[in-house]
Amino acid sequence: MLFGKYVIVKQIASGGMANIYLLWDIKYRCYRVLKQAKQKKFIPFIHNEQNILLPLSHRNLLSIVAHNADSIVFDHYYPMTLKDKIIEGTMKYKHILYIGVQLFDVLSYLYQQRTYHLDIKLENILIDDDWNIYLIDYGIAQQEKELKQALHASLIYLSKNPSRNLLSRDLYALSCVLIAMLEQAYDNNQLYILFQNRRDYGSNMNHFICMLRNEQITIDQFQCLQEEFQIFYIYTYLSKIMHVIQMLCVLLGWGIYYAK
Repeated sequence: MLFGKYVIVKQIASGGMANIYLLWDIKYRCYRVLKQAKQKKFIPFIHNEQNILLPLSHRNLLSIVAHNADSIVFDHYYPMTLKDKIIEGTMKYKHILYIGVQLFDVLSYLYQQRTYHLDIKLENILIDDDWNIYLIDYGIAQQEKELKQALHASLIYLSKNPSRNLLSRDLYALSCVLIAMLEQAYDNNQLYILFQNRRDYGSNMNHFICMLRNEQITIDQFQCLQEEFQIFYIYTYLSKIMHVIQMLCVLLGWGIYYAK
């Protein structure tokens, strides 16, 4: 029994630095998730994640409910990653925009706290049945403006000439996640080709991807871009509602015409 109240149910994943276990909370009768360092040399990454996440609170972040020298217990269990959701094949354009809005929002929050994730990828984004996302894995996250140490991030989510600017690294990876969703792609070899080549995703989405890949972008500019993306999401959603209303009006008109 862990921390006097958790029982390990099973191992559910194994990453480069840590093993992930499903826990049962005896007191509250619910599932939790345990992240435990594989070896002693990876314990500093667990400590880093603890230091980063403990002061934070956001709807798109998991909360730490317990921790010790080599492990962290998170509050909720979500079995699917964004990669799994793409493989499932149920993602539509409205879902892509909704996920995008959430990613912009949680990253904006992190940057306000001077925190840079540095390992944004499909596998590090959990998703629930209502398409709410949770950005996870802060083992290599930093709270500095400039890169100070070698990263262990996924290479395909880095630009050909990655900047030492941490904001631009994060935002380039965000653009890659948007592209992966738009293309409904998840294989790393395919993703690498897609990320390195320009494609047409429509003028609005092209604009967002281009801005996210601008190495000179500032946090203030990103927050403006976040507002633009929210407006684009709302406009797209309302446009579809208006289209449905127009169709209903047409059908109602035909019904009245034939009733006469």
